[in-house]
Amino acid sequence: MMTNLKKSGINWEQARERLRASEHALAEALAENPARIEAAYRKRAAQLANSQARREPRTAAASALVFNLHQERYAIELSELAEVLPLGRCTRVPGAAPEFLGVISVRGELRPVIDLGRMILRVENGTAASSLVLMLRGPGREIGLKVDHVQGLREIPREKVGPPEQAKFTKRITGETLLLLDIESVLAAIFSGEESLVA
Repeated sequence: MMTNLKKSGINWEQARERLRASEHALAEALAENPARIEAAYRKRAAQLANSQARREPRTAAASALVFNLHQERYAIELSELAEVLPLGRCTRVPGAAPEFLGVISVRGELRPVIDLGRMILRVENGTAASSLVLMLRGPGREIGLKVDHVQGLREIPREKVGPPEQAKFTKRITGETLLLLDIESVLAAIFSGEESLVA
């Protein structure tokens, strides 16, 4: 029996080391890690946004990313979203309006960032560690919207989405406290007040 074990050539110490390494890797993979969760959200949002943008005609439900501004819950359709980034270093522009948070570097390109909470709710909206930037999709729309926290993804039945609410930049969803962001209204306000943002 002992002869057979020796002939097998198994290095039991090496096997135990590999097993311990596998257990450690599994424990790390299962551990809650904010950076890993954030990266997963960004990757999933980008994948769903790409697939949503290619999908024609529009489906009966909108895939959306849910986020917070203060205590309010909002959603943005993934078809409007290019990616989600950590706020990181945002450089203020001297003389800019309070809603214009500043600019961030995205792969070497400077992108303006709007404080969405201040724009919609008209209240001071500080920058927390969980603050993120929703980068919009489309030529001429390379703008970031700073939000407080991302909750996750969900489907919103289109028949429950109402028309844009006047001067509120949102669409009400029947039976929900969640509000859907009306990107066209947001962009119209940003571009119509573009001069005042840096005046």
